[in-house]
Amino acid sequence: MLTSISNRVNTLLLVLILAVGIALVAMLASGAHGGPLDPPKAPGSTQVNLVYEPANCAGFPIMISSMGAYALADDIVIPAACAKNGIELTGVGANNISLDLRGHTVRGDVTALTGIHASGHNLQLANGIVRDWPAGGVNFDAFDSQLSHLQVVSNGPVAGLGSGQLEIGQTSMLSDCLVSESLSGALGIVVRGSASIVTGCLIATNDMQGLKVAGFNDRITNN
Repeated sequence: MLTSISNRVNTLLLVLILAVGIALVAMLASGAHGGPLDPPKAPGSTQVNLVYEPANCAGFPIMISSMGAYALADDIVIPAACAKNGIELTGVGANNISLDLRGHTVRGDVTALTGIHASGHNLQLANGIVRDWPAGGVNFDAFDSQLSHLQVVSNGPVAGLGSGQLEIGQTSMLSDCLVSESLSGALGIVVRGSASIVTGCLIATNDMQGLKVAGFNDRITNN
């Protein structure tokens, strides 16, 4: 009697083992995945391109003209008597670019031009200080762009444009910034385009008006 029960138990275990094995083979053969844990598509690249200070005036302006994510590796200080821009996000491919200053400073000189100049579409600039550029701190002549967590201090007016030390273009957003102490003849912030937003900024002690709106359907709030 006991031998018969034992044989039945062994047979049942064997059947269960075979069933599990067949199921595993079927899953592998059909390329089964982990259900909702699998990503819907291949992950995009998260590589950040580091930007370093040039060795001398010949390396300025620092040109960024290909889409991607960029970040400063350290402060950028233009050499004395170097009449150039600091960083330019411009060119044929200057779309879909993000530049993270990572808390660093982009510093000019009495003979320098504009700190950061940009033209393109869907550009992002964040997290740093731009100061001491006689021809303007930040000139973002770009569409659909975002600027945030910036300190723009002691810069002159953007030459030939709206005369602000920080200027943004159309359908763009400027948020959480400090714009102060502009040089002689400079406004603080100038919104040149339409349908843009300026919010959460402190604008103080500029030589001319603190903020000028030159477009329409712009939204200025909580500054």
